[in-house]
Amino acid sequence: MNRRIWALMLSLLLCVSCLGSARAEKLEETPADSGSVIEVSLQTGSSKAKSNFKKLEKALKQGKGKKSITVRIKKPGSYHVHSGGGGAIMLRSHTTLDLNGSELIRSGRMTNLLQNCTAGGKRCGRGYGVSSDITVMNGTLNGSGGVKREVNLVNMGHASGLRFLNLNFRNCRSHLLELNGCKDCVIEGCTFSGYKGRGKHEAVQLDLSNGKCGWNGVYAKGHGGDCTPCKNITVSDCTFERYPSGVGNHHTVKGHHNSGIRIVNNRFVNSGSGKAPAIWCYAFDKSEVSGNVITGKYQYGIRVSGGSVQVQNNTIGSKSKRVSYRAIYVLRAHSNRRGSSSRSAENVTGGLVDNNTIYSSYKHSSIYIAHSSKLSSVSGNSLHVPGQETLSVEGSATVQRLTGNKRL
Repeated sequence: MNRRIWALMLSLLLCVSCLGSARAEKLEETPADSGSVIEVSLQTGSSKAKSNFKKLEKALKQGKGKKSITVRIKKPGSYHVHSGGGGAIMLRSHTTLDLNGSELIRSGRMTNLLQNCTAGGKRCGRGYGVSSDITVMNGTLNGSGGVKREVNLVNMGHASGLRFLNLNFRNCRSHLLELNGCKDCVIEGCTFSGYKGRGKHEAVQLDLSNGKCGWNGVYAKGHGGDCTPCKNITVSDCTFERYPSGVGNHHTVKGHHNSGIRIVNNRFVNSGSGKAPAIWCYAFDKSEVSGNVITGKYQYGIRVSGGSVQVQNNTIGSKSKRVSYRAIYVLRAHSNRRGSSSRSAENVTGGLVDNNTIYSSYKHSSIYIAHSSKLSSVSGNSLHVPGQETLSVEGSATVQRLTGNKRL
C-alpha cells in the first residue's frame, strides 16, 4: 500500500516539474513585461554581423515602445552588426540598451549605427514626440567599417529624455552623436574620438530639424518647416579628442534657437587640424559653458555666435602647453536657409565671460567681443598671455561690467 502511495506521489511531482518546465519555456517566447531585462547573446566575427543585428532588433522590439525594457548584451566582447542594407538599430521609447562593456562595430553598407523611432518604427514627426526615455550605456560604439560617405554614427531626432552614459564613441566621417530637435537629454562620462572625415564636424552636434535647410532631412521628412530646436541638454564629464570640434552647432534659423544647453566639466584635447572651435555655441539661448579644460589644437577655444551664454570658470591652455589661438570669441550669428540669399545677423543678446583662466602664446586678444554683442559682464579673467592686447571689445559691442581682468 505504501509503495503505491509513494509511486503516485512521485508521478505527481514529475508532472508538476514537467508543467513548470513547459511554462518557463513558453515565457521566454512571450513579449517582455514592464521592467523586464532581456539578455542577448551575440557572436564575434564579421560573418556574424547580420545575425547579431537581427538578435538585437528582435530584443529591442519586445517592449513595443510602451513597456520599459532593458536589453543587455550577455557577454562582453567586440561584435559586428550589419542590417543587410542602410538601416540602423532602432530604439523605441522606454528602452535601455546596456552594452555591458561590449563594442558594437558598424559594418557593411550600414549608415547610422543607432537611431530612434516610434512604436511603429517611423523616424519622423513633430516636436519632441517620436520617442522618449531611451538610455544607451556602458560600452563602445564604433563606426569603423561602415558606410564611407559622411553619415553620423548615432542619430536621434524629435525625442525627449535621452541618456548616453559611460560610452566610447569612435571612428566616423561626420558627427559621432547628433541630437536633432531633442529635449531633456544627458550625455555624461563619454569619450569621443577618431575623426575620419575632411571637414569641420562636431563630435556632438546639437541641431534643429529643418528640411528646407537641408539639415538632417530624415527627421524633417513631411515636416520641413517644423524647426524643432534642442532644449535642456547637458554634456558633462566627457573627453573629446581627435575631432575638429568637440560639441556645438554651426547654423540656425531665426526665432528657433537651441536653449538651456549646459556644456560643463569636459576635457578637449584635439590633436587635429585646428579648423573649428572646441565648443561652438551657435545661437544658444540661456545656456552655460563652465568648468571645461581645453588644451588641444582648435580654431578657437570657445566661440559664442549669437544667443545668450554664460562662459565661466573654464581653463584654456596650461602652464606647460599654451594654446596658439584666440581663447574666447563672442560675435554675431547668421540665420540662414538653404537656397535663400538672405542671411540675417543675430547678435549676442546677453550672457557673460567671467573667471576664466587662459594660458596662451597668441599675440592678439585672447578674449574678443565683437559686432553688437551685449554682455552683462567680462570680469575676473586671468590671462597668462604675451603682449599688451589681451582683451578687446570692438565695434558697437557693449559690456555692462568690465573689471578685474588680469594679465599675468
